[in-house]
Amino acid sequence: MTADKSNKPGAPRLTIGDNADLPPRLEDWHLGPLESYKPTPTRAQRIRALRWPAAGRRQAIRDKLAAYSIAHPETGCAIWTGGTSGSGKGGNYPRMCLDGATVAAHRAAWINENGMIPPRKQIDHKCRNRLCVNPDHLELVTHRENMRRRDAALAEQRRTP
Repeated sequence: MTADKSNKPGAPRLTIGDNADLPPRLEDWHLGPLESYKPTPTRAQRIRALRWPAAGRRQAIRDKLAAYSIAHPETGCAIWTGGTSGSGKGGNYPRMCLDGATVAAHRAAWINENGMIPPRKQIDHKCRNRLCVNPDHLELVTHRENMRRRDAALAEQRRTP
C-alpha cells in the first residue's frame, strides 16, 4: 500500500512493507555514527578536569593529604599540619578544602581509599590521635563502639601518671 504525502513530483512517499522509501538511519545524519557521539562536558566537568591532573582525582587527593602531613617515625601516624576545626569540645580534627568545600581530612582519606561511609557509621582513629590522616589507622565503627573506645582510652590515660 502506498500513500503520497504530496502531489508534487519528488516528494517523499510513505510505503508500507517496502523499506526503499524509509528515512535514512540515524548513523547517516550529520552527527556521524552514534558510537562516536560524545556529549559536551558540563561546566563543572571542565573545571574539575583543569583542577585535577591527569593522574586522577584519587591520586590528587593522596598528594594533597601527603603535602599537609608529616610521618611520625614511632607511631606511623600521618600527622596533619594544615588547618583544624578548632580547639573546643569535639574540635581539633583536620580540615582540608576539596572542590571549594571544607571537609574533614581524615574522612576524605578514608573515603578516598575505602569508599563511602555508610549511614550510622563513623571513622575511629585506632591510634587515638585526631590529627592522624593515615588510612591504615582509621576504622569504620558505630557511634557506640567509638564512644566505648574513647572512654577506655580516657580511663587508661587517667591511670597512667
